Amino acid sequence: MGYSNQTKEDGFTLIEVLISITVLSLLMSYVYSIINNSINTKDAISAEDRDLMGVERAFDRIGTDFTQIYSPLYFSPQKKDYSSNLSRGFEDNKKVNEFETSDKFPLLSHNGLPVPNVESPEKSSFVFLSTANRRRLENTREARFVWIKYKLDTDEKSRSGTSLMRNYIPFQIYSPDDYFSKADNQIILRNVKSLIFEYWDPSKKKWSSGLTELNDAKYTISLIRVTMEWLDLNKGIHEYVRTFRTFWQTYDPYLDELIYKEEQEAIEKLEQKKSGKKSE
Repeated sequence: MGYSNQTKEDGFTLIEVLISITVLSLLMSYVYSIINNSINTKDAISAEDRDLMGVERAFDRIGTDFTQIYSPLYFSPQKKDYSSNLSRGFEDNKKVNEFETSDKFPLLSHNGLPVPNVESPEKSSFVFLSTANRRRLENTREARFVWIKYKLDTDEKSRSGTSLMRNYIPFQIYSPDDYFSKADNQIILRNVKSLIFEYWDPSKKKWSSGLTELNDAKYTISLIRVTMEWLDLNKGIHEYVRTFRTFWQTYDPYLDELIYKEEQEAIEKLEQKKSGKKSE
């Protein structure tokens, strides 16, 4: 009887190999879908966070500009008619070279300092003079004063069709010319659907949507309220309401000057009485 020299070798059949490849492909596709979903979720959250950070940066910019709003009436009374009874005590002050008033500087302070105008042509716009300017280049001829205008303007790249714009003019502050028409629009925040500026009326103790209702109090605004509707990536509407306060303390500088004058006069009278008694 003969025997074969060939030995039997165990291995995978073709069907087993195909099944293994199929199972491995399914596992890899499942792992890939998990990783892909994680990446997409991360990108979506990052995009939302960038948008939300943009909103906060816009409000931070508004707050920085407004808190440093400038007007000499915060610390010096408005120039009044010397013939009035309320102006007693100021007749002895020396007159300075008066600044020629204009639309940009319609008033003068008691010390002759020009008072910048504050405007709100629309509910979505606000124009004022601030000391928030910072020089971009060293040794450039720019002061800290800067004219600033916030407005809601059209923007093709915005999901809402409008964006929050900021115009600023850090040069020729006292020029009567209007340079805002030549200034470039600085986009502060895109996708803004609506924007409303409101101003605190100290006499009526309520918010006013127009500066004309504040009369002379508009030159010493202490509080503003910004209401904004903003669209997210899914075009969902978010409403934000923020209130900003100036760095200036709220008080009447004119009465403060008068009280100081009266105190000085009272002290002088007491000294005169004392000196009179000593001479006797």
